[in-house]
Amino acid sequence: MLKVKKQRLALLSVVVVVLLAVLWLIDLDSTTQIMGSVVFIALYLTGFYLILRKPVKKEIKEVTHRGKDILDALGDVGNITQIEHCMTRVKVSVVQSGLVDDEKLRQLGILGVIKPSNTSVHLITKEMTESLAQELEKLINV
Repeated sequence: MLKVKKQRLALLSVVVVVLLAVLWLIDLDSTTQIMGSVVFIALYLTGFYLILRKPVKKEIKEVTHRGKDILDALGDVGNITQIEHCMTRVKVSVVQSGLVDDEKLRQLGILGVIKPSNTSVHLITKEMTESLAQELEKLINV
């Protein structure tokens, strides 16, 4: 990924330098050349930002549709003893954390999985924490 970004930046730099050179070689008044240079530099900086920005991670959009799948990845209802949540995590007390499928949880949109002990799993979810905890509690109580 970094190699592709470097190539794009190099191409952008070459294009801007060529355009600036053409602008200064054309017989225009100095005010037009300066304004054109400012515009090209602004475009260059915008392109630089767009190329180097970090990609936005996909968040869980529909918790109600994925709640059952997340529950299965946690080892099903029999493996869960308690669910709590804070601002950025859903804290799940489990019988065995070895039954939890970390990779499947990440594929379902969970940003991170932490296992602080053999009987605890923290699901890092950011904004969807409360709704995910409520959905899991509904599925467990049914």
